[in-house]
Amino acid sequence: MTNPCPCRPPDGPRRPRVLHVVNTLDGGGMERMLVSLVRATAGDRLDHVVCALRGPGELADRLPAGVPLEPLHARNGESRTFLRLAQVIRRYRVDVVHARGCGVWSDAALACALTRRPVILGFHGLQNDTGFTLRQRHRSTWLPFVCRRFVSVSYAGRTQLERELAIPAHRVEVIPNGVSADRFAPPTPSRRDRTRMSLGVPPSACVVGTVGSLTPVKDHATLVEAVAACRAGGADVRLLIVGDGPLGPDLRGQAHRLAVADATIFVGVREDIPDLLGAIDLYVSSSRSEGVSNAILEAMCTGLCVIATRVGDNARLLEEGRAGVLVPPHDPTILGREILALADAPARRKELGAQARRQVLADYTFDNTVERYVELYRRVGVSAAGGRQAAQMAMPLCQSTL
Repeated sequence: MTNPCPCRPPDGPRRPRVLHVVNTLDGGGMERMLVSLVRATAGDRLDHVVCALRGPGELADRLPAGVPLEPLHARNGESRTFLRLAQVIRRYRVDVVHARGCGVWSDAALACALTRRPVILGFHGLQNDTGFTLRQRHRSTWLPFVCRRFVSVSYAGRTQLERELAIPAHRVEVIPNGVSADRFAPPTPSRRDRTRMSLGVPPSACVVGTVGSLTPVKDHATLVEAVAACRAGGADVRLLIVGDGPLGPDLRGQAHRLAVADATIFVGVREDIPDLLGAIDLYVSSSRSEGVSNAILEAMCTGLCVIATRVGDNARLLEEGRAGVLVPPHDPTILGREILALADAPARRKELGAQARRQVLADYTFDNTVERYVELYRRVGVSAAGGRQAAQMAMPLCQSTL
């Protein structure tokens, strides 16, 4: 799938052309944020090209018309992928390359070294809580020598890059994810009632909700166990799980074993996330590893009280407990205790939810994230393009003096 290349205007300020390199545009938080950024700035403030090394992915059709998408369909371990990526860089005459995710770093860095383009290596966290593997660390030892710009979505990620890959902290710029304050807003009572009715939730129940892929790092099993403990104590707590993934059958089996299957609602992947968030009373993230969680930001912006594990930047998001509740990861006993306490305290939930929304509006809006990326791309891309143009203009003069 390749959309026609957008043309640059003949007059006015020159827009940087950014090539975003991803494995695929499947529906994760990083990919959704990328698509939102492209839609917000394409043709107006930036020119974009997207290259998916493996394949286009389910979000490909959401790119704006006129934004080229180049799927390379590369196989795992293919040694010539960086050469094909270099061809894409030359074909679209990009100014800066943003490699999103450590899985594409090596190919992007090699392609940019070959084409003499600046590269930004973006770190969005790992899908585990054990850090970079020895193989990943070994393969990354040369990256600081060819790339001077790293971007992390979290301060915890910057610390991890410094500690595990020896990337100097001053070379890692932190640009947190942002959320749309208009789309994720506290619901009206009628909207909330309609959604709860569609889910079969009684008005008196306390609905605990979570949004995310059903994968080991998200640790939904701890949340299911915690809710089971709450219900065993007599609390009318229901659990809403939004998302899908390889652990879906295991989690459904766990809910049956713990006798909470009737109180656990699996709705799969949904697009009406704002409505679903508006229907719940308490948001819980039981993840074992995070950077800056889009799902937590969306819940906070909706005005929900949030319980989150003390991982990644969660403590920063929740202001060390002033805008939510922090719990240790993989501890169903403490998590269940906090759910039970808040289930019986609607005024406390409302207070924490209001503070959570204020925190997002102050520091984590999508508009702020867009401004940070536009400034970064202009700073890196325009200066690099100017340097190449100066070198090309100087070349005939140098040759004439020989």
